[in-house]
Amino acid sequence: AGSAYKGGAGRRLRPMLLNEGGKRDKVEQELLTEMGARRVGFRGTDGFPLGGTVLAPKRVARPRAAVVLVAPGDTLALYDSLAVGLRRMGLAVMLLDPRGSGRSVAPGCPLPDSWRGREARRQAVVAGDVVAAVAALAREVGADSTQYLVVGVGATVAIAVQAARRDRRARALMLVSPIVSPPDRGATRATVAALKRPIYFQTGPEDFTTWDMIDALYGATDPRVSRVADSDMPGTRTTLFRRDPRILGRFKQWLSEAWPRRAAPRATPPSRPRQG
Repeated sequence: AGSAYKGGAGRRLRPMLLNEGGKRDKVEQELLTEMGARRVGFRGTDGFPLGGTVLAPKRVARPRAAVVLVAPGDTLALYDSLAVGLRRMGLAVMLLDPRGSGRSVAPGCPLPDSWRGREARRQAVVAGDVVAAVAALAREVGADSTQYLVVGVGATVAIAVQAARRDRRARALMLVSPIVSPPDRGATRATVAALKRPIYFQTGPEDFTTWDMIDALYGATDPRVSRVADSDMPGTRTTLFRRDPRILGRFKQWLSEAWPRRAAPRATPPSRPRQG
């Protein structure tokens, strides 16, 4: 390999990588345009560069916020139906790339595959980035940052739960096809029990291998406000939103009950002038 690099392979490889990167960026920009979304960059509380994708509803003053934790390795295209659906509910959406993935990368942060044995540390750091994502939503599109929705997908479910534990403003959670590693399941269940927040679990037929774990997490919630919703369409994680259009309708109904909008304060009627 060293001799090949010295022979000029490295010089030829760089233009090829730049060319492929340019093609990928072009395809991604076309998708962003189609979704009515845009890429944003911001900083974590420790200054780490973070990246995400923002979608905001039109003609909605101070929309409520939703942060979706993108599962490492997933493409933006996998989240189009979920993100657009949440926007249609009137939510300003941030698709957050967790550290070490997507556009949240820097030399000081290893890729997700290299965090084995250090998952707890990584989850805690990324959970803290949710607060920065909400602040970025407020700056970028004027979203209401006083309360928000957190969405975890697959392996980011444990991070979403931790983010809600750290910030009381996370008023509701949606956990899609939860995947929690065996060492983390006890701690995640304990955190869910302590949260006392409404949680919506979305599953599909291909999630059968984790149904026992999902049932254990649901058992730690208040069943009066939390729900497990199953889809009978094939797929898992965010592909469910593409294949089953009923999912978002059911979620919207649940969200209106579990996280009702605060009534606008009534205007105080003017006092009548005193007589006499």
